[in-house]
Amino acid sequence: IENIWNLIKTGANWENWLPILTGSTVDGNIRYCDMDGGEQLEELFLSNEAEKTFIYSIEKQNVLPAKNLVGLIRLEKVDHETTTLNWSLDLEVESLEIFESLQEQISGIYIASAARLAVLGTDTVAA
Repeated sequence: IENIWNLIKTGANWENWLPILTGSTVDGNIRYCDMDGGEQLEELFLSNEAEKTFIYSIEKQNVLPAKNLVGLIRLEKVDHETTTLNWSLDLEVESLEIFESLQEQISGIYIASAARLAVLGTDTVAA
């Protein structure tokens, strides 16, 4: 859990495990993210070490047809070898059709990200 939490908690270098990012910088509790095609996101975030929880609010974005995006990532230790990653995103969209399209797209991103975190977390242990 500590290895994976260290990859998440500062908001920095998420491009190493979040496939939609090509770069990011952090200034205090604001993260600026670069994406393919030159798009950018600006996020306000809060990291809670004790609860292994990272909350972010996407303040500016032109990527998704949605607004008021708030995400939550929480890690929970199951046993000495297993960590559960809970990742949710609340957002507002104009229609059920848009929601269903985004749900599939975002689920794919989360699955790829979780797989990469698992590899990086294990690699950190082995190093």
